[in-house]
Amino acid sequence: MELSERIVISKRYTGLGDCLTSLLGAWRFASRTQRSLVADWRFSCYSTEATRNLFGTIFATPPRLAGVPFLGDDRVNDLRPSGSFYMPRIWNPSSIHTRPVKWERGDGAEIMALLKGGHDTPEEVVVFEQCLSGGYATESEARLFLGALEPVELIAGMIEDFTAESFDDRYVIGVHIRHGNGGNILGHTPYWRRPARALSRLTRSVLSCYQALRNRGEKEVVVFLSTDSAEVEEYGRAHWPGVVSRHKRFRDRGMGEMHHGPDSSQGLNDAVADMFLLAKSDVLIRYPESSFADLARYLKRPEPAGLVFQKVM
Repeated sequence: MELSERIVISKRYTGLGDCLTSLLGAWRFASRTQRSLVADWRFSCYSTEATRNLFGTIFATPPRLAGVPFLGDDRVNDLRPSGSFYMPRIWNPSSIHTRPVKWERGDGAEIMALLKGGHDTPEEVVVFEQCLSGGYATESEARLFLGALEPVELIAGMIEDFTAESFDDRYVIGVHIRHGNGGNILGHTPYWRRPARALSRLTRSVLSCYQALRNRGEKEVVVFLSTDSAEVEEYGRAHWPGVVSRHKRFRDRGMGEMHHGPDSSQGLNDAVADMFLLAKSDVLIRYPESSFADLARYLKRPEPAGLVFQKVM
């Protein structure tokens, strides 16, 4: 493996948005400190094989990712880095290959200070096993990193086929709605204590954007809805014009986030496809904030003149 002795390992095993935003932080640190980058997404909630590195199953794994030496496939199982570890109380060449514990490891405040600051750490091997939710990369850095991600051929084909069928020569309003379905990752539950009110606000935002685009008279308008809730999808189809969405296997009502379900491995490709399809939108609406929607926003082209990114409050 063409990696330097100084490396950064991003260990994540949770939802797609978390995995990618945390890898973005590790990539930025690796670029700033001239280290190699390792995406270690083994033991993932999406995977039925514990030692399968999930990154390589959904994205191409080039030798350099956005200019940084990179390893993101199953060769991570053969990685035996030498030297000292950050944080040395936790990590060693054997422990990086063990199944993650239930909670995050490492001092979150110290890690964020390292990511946001301009300093390095003397250890040769830096391991981040934390949800690095943001605040450490500029928009241009995020666009550079995300623009280097290439879905594998199967997923790229799914994106291309849906684009040709539903988006071609139309204005696209992308709507990402994180419901949680009874789960509370990143504290989403309060946003749905009054679901009728939340959906009413969403409807006003969608219809406002829809009418603004229709008034241009240039082409048809389509609303691409991406959500983790069957109820939300049913509502959108009933109350908004021109709604399209990709078929998903939703979890039963109240059973939690899709990536925690027994069928999560079957939905991973759909999650990646939805993210890249949202990035093709002319206007993006999200409710509430989520890492997933943030990534789509960074990937997408600028809004049409006179329209801005829509954040439902």
